[in-house]
Amino acid sequence: MKGKLIVVEGIDGSGKTTLARELASYLGKQLPYEVCHTEILGDGATLDRALRLNQELLIADDDRFEPGLRTLRRDITYYEVIKPALQAGAWVVCDRYDFSELIYHEVEADFQRLPLPDLSLFLSVKPQAARARCALRAKIFTGSSNLFGEDASPISEYARRARSYRMFFESLPGGVLINSQQKPSEVFEEARKAIVKAFGLDVLKIV
Repeated sequence: MKGKLIVVEGIDGSGKTTLARELASYLGKQLPYEVCHTEILGDGATLDRALRLNQELLIADDDRFEPGLRTLRRDITYYEVIKPALQAGAWVVCDRYDFSELIYHEVEADFQRLPLPDLSLFLSVKPQAARARCALRAKIFTGSSNLFGEDASPISEYARRARSYRMFFESLPGGVLINSQQKPSEVFEEARKAIVKAFGLDVLKIV
């Protein structure tokens, strides 16, 4: 029996990483199947493998190579981690998917999409709240609230991504929007109910 792929999406600071991990842990205790958690760009080992596969990316100090590197990491994660797990009957909870590439980055017309997940959860959050969460996260891990990378984007960019995600998910078959400015327990419960509705799993009890 083929497994199921559940994707958790949202802008930075929406709480998607936390929810994805919590769902994977919860489902692993509730279901009689193996449950895996992953991120679509993989981990450090995925990055190392992507760089080895394309030495140009390793030696080039050029932002133009970044899209190719992301695509390699995405494909490695899907075809070497997610797809084999699904074929073995496991359930996979994935933190982000190729939807992010469409929202965050300009993609070429021939951008190759991955197969649609069985369930896509989008965490909706106000841009100001998301950026404040990113600042708090930075302070916890670095001792400074200075943002860097994607987190350092202006509020207007957070707002653009939030609008783009909402429009995309409203047109996505089976996409579920969840307000992530609720209490964490309420966000989790909405996600749990969405899984029950999608797959008819009465065994998933209220936590």
